[in-house]
Amino acid sequence: MICRGVAVATILGAALSACALDTAGTIIGESTGSGAASASSAGGNGAAAGSGAASGAGAATSSSSTGPAVGGGGDATCGGGSVCMPPAESYALVLLEGAACPSGWQEPANLAVSSADPGCGACSCGAPAGGSCTPGMVGFSSDCNSYFEVGDQANCYNTSSNYNNVRADAPTAHGGSCPPSGGGKLPVEQRTVCRSASNGTCDQGSCVAAPADGELCLVAGDGPCPDGYPMRTLFPVTGDDRDCSCLCQPPGGQCQGAEVGVYSANDCSGTEAVIEADGSCDNPGNIGSLESWQFLTMGTWSGAGCQEDPQLGGPVTFGVGVVLCCAP
Repeated sequence: MICRGVAVATILGAALSACALDTAGTIIGESTGSGAASASSAGGNGAAAGSGAASGAGAATSSSSTGPAVGGGGDATCGGGSVCMPPAESYALVLLEGAACPSGWQEPANLAVSSADPGCGACSCGAPAGGSCTPGMVGFSSDCNSYFEVGDQANCYNTSSNYNNVRADAPTAHGGSCPPSGGGKLPVEQRTVCRSASNGTCDQGSCVAAPADGELCLVAGDGPCPDGYPMRTLFPVTGDDRDCSCLCQPPGGQCQGAEVGVYSANDCSGTEAVIEADGSCDNPGNIGSLESWQFLTMGTWSGAGCQEDPQLGGPVTFGVGVVLCCAP
């Protein structure tokens, strides 16, 4: 069971003892009003009741009302700028988050409309980019079974041999990343709640400052809400340990299209043959002996999609709910 008085005293600043209010909702509709008394004293002639009859009708209208008119000029029984509410030790005005308390209302507090943790937003990763290709090894031999490595850079190399078979390994893919997006904290929906005490009495109970907008509420005790004042509960946010962020694991990259040129002269000139750098054994038949070589292209880097790595952290925590009885 929620101990409503404690929550109100802590959150809205009202000087309430724990679970002290137990009469809210028992008075609405019971008052006869001064107009009714005036009507009964008119001597039994209803048609001649005059101002007494008018006053009685006013009392009947006041006692049958299920809620105050918010945004009007006030309640006639309370005077201009005020509205008549069922009795309570404190009253609350619920506004949109960030709104300022109007005149007659003070001590704003932000309260959540639900105690459900909103969690974190979806984490997603964009297209991979930024990778590079490191040249593979190139070797020459007579049968491609015992080739030797001669370099790994994109320069002209002299083979210093008379071998006619060449093997060029594919370049190695390095780096790359995917831009993360999303994954941030989802907002906790809150309302600004202002407090007011009674500033007088009226037929229904107490007069409070009439606001231009917002939900006008009684701060509930242990008793039920008055007729026409549905119950709602708001919650103070006591902690937010969420570490909502989005990371992306490195992409799996590859390099394709690298080519090696081999030459009959020892300075990368003369007859040329183009070898695909894919790790296969090639014998360019148009060249007698292979004297030099160089990379013609490093190939093109491409990356697979990145795996999302959302960082969630802890939860949002809420305090004891503040129970209000609000006019529709």
